[in-house]
Amino acid sequence: MDKRLKNEYRRNAADEAVAATALSDKANALEAAGRFREAGSYFQAAARAEGRAAAWRNLLR
Repeated sequence: MDKRLKNEYRRNAADEAVAATALSDKANALEAAGRFREAGSYFQAAARAEGRAAAWRNLLR
């Protein structure tokens, strides 16, 4: 596999992982504030971002 392509896959995986972390942090803050309905949406978005990060990492194999 081309080295540049692998680097792009790694970059995309890292971007998705950062997004997942940010979304999880926001969800935890909302949950702590008692805004459970909004927190649920953020938790779901974080899970989807983690899934996308895993998909990018799987392309590196």
